[in-house]
Amino acid sequence: NCHPTFGPHGLIMIPQRDGIRFVERSGEVKTIIPVCGQLTFCNAFPRHNLVAWSGTLGEGTPGGYLEVHRLQPNGTYQSIFVPSYEARGVAISDDGMEIAVAGNSETRVKDLDTGNFHVISRGRVDGGLIFMPGSSDLLVSSARGLEILRRRSDTDVLRLTLTRTSPQTALPLSQGDELLVLDQGDLHILSTHTSVSPYLRGPASGTAWELSPDGTRLAVFDETLAVYDTSSGRCVRDLGRRTDVPTDLSFSPDGRRLAAARRGQRSIVVYELPTGTPRVLPPCPGPVLTMTLGAGGAIAVVTPDDTLLWGAGDPVQWHPAAAGVRPRNASPLLRFDASASRLLVGTQGGGITLVDGR
Repeated sequence: NCHPTFGPHGLIMIPQRDGIRFVERSGEVKTIIPVCGQLTFCNAFPRHNLVAWSGTLGEGTPGGYLEVHRLQPNGTYQSIFVPSYEARGVAISDDGMEIAVAGNSETRVKDLDTGNFHVISRGRVDGGLIFMPGSSDLLVSSARGLEILRRRSDTDVLRLTLTRTSPQTALPLSQGDELLVLDQGDLHILSTHTSVSPYLRGPASGTAWELSPDGTRLAVFDETLAVYDTSSGRCVRDLGRRTDVPTDLSFSPDGRRLAAARRGQRSIVVYELPTGTPRVLPPCPGPVLTMTLGAGGAIAVVTPDDTLLWGAGDPVQWHPAAAGVRPRNASPLLRFDASASRLLVGTQGGGITLVDGR
């Protein structure tokens, strides 16, 4: 659970053995925050300028630690919460005043206003820990299933069970009235009001789905390629059947385009979602392993032989993105920045490279 990611102030957060590095896009190391022992997870919360990680203290030393810091633009940092407590995950409330911590046998909440760090639930959280939008309610996944913990006070917690199984993925949609749930190969939109039955079932295992960056649209391939409105479950764009079954879907940052490709093939189709018009790109120079769609029609592709390709222009022209960049083949990290002029690439050996397409 320790991977490079975008952190506060546009810095790239890179976990290393000796510390967490925060690197500018120029490649300059802005600051290093030391760590000890073995990291168990790390995460960034750019909206609140917060970073968090936890680790064990090393062989023969019991217990662990958690650190939550507020990072400043100049690279200095302020410690917000540093308990001697090993955590499996952390969530930050929308107002930034509460920190939920999933421990090995309980879930706690730190109130930054009062300083309280109280237990709200017993048991191990196996999956997600997320604050519901605009709320102090927590969405947790554990052996008991998928639950919402509704806190009426520090000691009075109402437990709402949504499913009896622990899904692979559960994400709040809209204002928290629905959840996107992936469970045993099936995709659901599930109401957080337990009296309402789930809807939008599918796709079958092995097909593709993708959530738009703003969470309002869901693209699903299950016999046909369709786009759904997540607040209502209504199909808003039926893109029709495809002769090849796509395994990789990618929304543009503004959600107005959708790219579809099949792993191992060279064909990529980009759909203009307002009209449903498909645009077949010139064949990719190599088979697609994974891809991501950026702003302005930019597209990046990783091929099975570890080549990173960049496509831009109308019509799209393909070229190698950077000489010597060897993407991480098993699970490539591929992400454009907001301008689509730079690309964050996970590389072999666990490193990352920021590629400038200009």
